[in-house]
Amino acid sequence: MGEGEVQPSPEGTPVVPPSSLSVDEVWTEFGEGLRTFVRRRVADPHEAEDLLSEIVVRVHRRLDTLDDHERLTAWVFRTSRSRA
Repeated sequence: MGEGEVQPSPEGTPVVPPSSLSVDEVWTEFGEGLRTFVRRRVADPHEAEDLLSEIVVRVHRRLDTLDDHERLTAWVFRTSRSRA
C-alpha cells in the first residue's frame, strides 16, 4: 500500500492514519460524541462549546504522538477527559 492509503485493521475495518486526519475530519468523526461527553461534565453550554473547540484542536495537534492508530477513539476521549 502506498503512503496515505487507508489500511484495513485485522477486523477488516479501515484504519486511517491519525496524522493524515484534518481538524474537520476529527470533528466529523468525533464531534457529536465529544459534545455529549463534554456537556455531561460541564454545566454551562457556552463553556462546554469553548472547551470542545480546544479539545478538537489539541487532539489534532497531538495526532502524530499516537502510536497505535487502532486506538484513536480511546485516545481522543482520554485526551478529552483530561480537559473536561
